Amino acid sequence: MAQTPFNPTPGVSTHEDCVNTINANVTDAESRLGSLESAPPAHTHTASEITDIAANYAPISHTHTVSQITDIAANYAPISHAHTVADVNSSTAASGYVMTADGGGNATWEEAQGGGFSLATVTTPTYTQIPQHTHHLYDDTGLGGGESGSGSGSGSGSGGAEPCIVVGLLDPTLHEGITVHKKIGNDCDVLLLPPSGCTIDGVVSDGLVSGYTLTSQNESISIFSDGVSGYYIQ
Repeated sequence: MAQTPFNPTPGVSTHEDCVNTINANVTDAESRLGSLESAPPAHTHTASEITDIAANYAPISHTHTVSQITDIAANYAPISHAHTVADVNSSTAASGYVMTADGGGNATWEEAQGGGFSLATVTTPTYTQIPQHTHHLYDDTGLGGGESGSGSGSGSGSGGAEPCIVVGLLDPTLHEGITVHKKIGNDCDVLLLPPSGCTIDGVVSDGLVSGYTLTSQNESISIFSDGVSGYYIQ
């Protein structure tokens, strides 16, 4: 609202009327200045500081990537799709293991069951048993330098001739069913070595030389485990 002008009327307006008009305008001006001084200074706000922005303003057009949506798995089912064998990563499973269902929608890797036959023929100085093989032939021909021949002695323990084939048996917790181990060469001994601290027919293995030794050509044994720490000869 504009301030009051003083328009004197000849013979009527007085000096006092002029003073009163000026004073009123001064008072009005002071009031307006006071209002300006009490107003907040110029400033800005971020969107996060405005609590009702979502209710009053539509977001501008934009997109999001899947990685930016933190609760997508809890709120959206994946689209229908399929996987090939090549898509399945078995890096955490031991050789010979198969994927099995638990009946609850989950799957895990387990040792193959069913009593099937799988043969491993070993011709190297060292061999580590794997779960998939049920039968093992150890051909020591040419590995012993002709230092030993056929015989009839065998058994658990350490000592005697150095074996030319050392077989690292599975941990008993991983060994299921019965496995057959047969020496078919005629040059040297074959040592079946359980992991250190485990036993084979009561003999505690040191993981180095204490195990069961096949010394005769065509000698074989069948072994099973207690699923804990011991092997037994059938």
